[in-house]
Amino acid sequence: SLGQSAQAVDEAVRELRMIQSEQPRYNRRSRFPEKAVWLTLTDEPWPRLALARKPKRDGTWLGPFQNARAAELATSAILAAFPLRQCTSRIPRSPVGGTACVLAEMGRCGAPCEGTLPAADYETVVAAVRAAGGDDPEPVLDVHRERFARLVEQERFEEAGTHRDRLVAFVRAA
Repeated sequence: SLGQSAQAVDEAVRELRMIQSEQPRYNRRSRFPEKAVWLTLTDEPWPRLALARKPKRDGTWLGPFQNARAAELATSAILAAFPLRQCTSRIPRSPVGGTACVLAEMGRCGAPCEGTLPAADYETVVAAVRAAGGDDPEPVLDVHRERFARLVEQERFEEAGTHRDRLVAFVRAA
């Protein structure tokens, strides 16, 4: 989970290395540790979520996920709760009057690219994302509880199932 202690990371890495060196015959779960996917926050002035093959040493990661699809589902669950940016373009520390994307118009992105969002406000969102991965997953759970209730009330069960899958992927990693 995000914010996991360095000792737990070291233990997990040590276990994966032992499994890789010993190659236990019937160990299906950790047979190919190089295929594991992690969800990390990028090292940028305006961080975003990204997939990685190795966890960061600073503890800002979520996973491991068995495949990229599960990591993408967890990403969707997190982004439903927090207005973290999703664009992959580099944004300078002091952006000057860029144009916002469609997600910003929908209220799903803080739009740091426009240059109007204070860095401290965005850092608060990033800190909440870090906390959601470990200590405080409630904001993500609350958003999905509300959506489930609304979708079930409207009898939109397939859509509710999609949100359930996202939440399950997030909870398994967190």
